[in-house]
Amino acid sequence: MSRLRPALLLLLAAGLVWTVGCDSSTSPIGDPMTFEGVIPSGGRVVHPFVLTNAGTIRVEFNRIEEQPVEGFDPLENVIWRLGVGIGRPSEGECSTSYSVAAVVGQLLVLGLNEAEYCLLVFDTGFLPEVRIVEYTMTVSPGS
Repeated sequence: MSRLRPALLLLLAAGLVWTVGCDSSTSPIGDPMTFEGVIPSGGRVVHPFVLTNAGTIRVEFNRIEEQPVEGFDPLENVIWRLGVGIGRPSEGECSTSYSVAAVVGQLLVLGLNEAEYCLLVFDTGFLPEVRIVEYTMTVSPGS
């Protein structure tokens, strides 16, 4: 699993935007791409995507919700946090260059070149055992 960068976690926790190599004059994607999946405790999901132009993208969780598990009551007042990484596909894996833990509404902004990429969503250890969360996230043109 990718190592989390503590400084990035602090920036995101403060509600700030992390920017790497921003070029707001180009848009690598036209319409936003939506990805969704289900993560069990200790799980991970890879979403491949292609950027046809170099530019800035925004990655944001729109929804992270606990799913019912038979025999367990839903946890109340929990802010669910998942890891998200951006990288390049390699031999069926997602070799991430950037990864952070994020909650709904936090934003990751990256400047990327034209290429094939993968978005890795994973449990960073915040999901209690026998819990499952479902998420929706958007990758959109940055500014």
